[in-house]
Amino acid sequence: MGGIDYFKSDRRRSYERHVDAASREAIVVCEVDLLSLDTGVDGFRRLMAQFPETDTVIAFSDLMAMGALNAAHRDGYAVPGDVRIVGNDGLTLGGLTVPPLTTLNVIGSGLAEAITDLIEKILDGSAEPSEKVTVTPRPLWRESA
Repeated sequence: MGGIDYFKSDRRRSYERHVDAASREAIVVCEVDLLSLDTGVDGFRRLMAQFPETDTVIAFSDLMAMGALNAAHRDGYAVPGDVRIVGNDGLTLGGLTVPPLTTLNVIGSGLAEAITDLIEKILDGSAEPSEKVTVTPRPLWRESA
């Protein structure tokens, strides 16, 4: 487990490794140390002010994406008509936003079970603390994208 910097760089490396050449123009507008609704609002507004033709926002977390949804609504953007917004966590709360938030479901990907299994193996001596766990997040398609 690591702090925000670890996850930020890990998610960003994964993104850069998997996007195709046509998507290479995507940009990171706002990197912050606090994942919150407010940073989502601020990041969305900064993005749209600098790049008004933006048609898709992929937020670092569901909370930031919910902030972006809020800013989009208050600023007159139709989601998903004008801009699509995607989170990254899989929070159940995302299903309650208007429109419901599309997200990359990390929480429902078996992460907690994999970590629990690894801790048990470390405690009983059948695994090393340096052993890695890999899970595959799945898209949870809702109406925001």
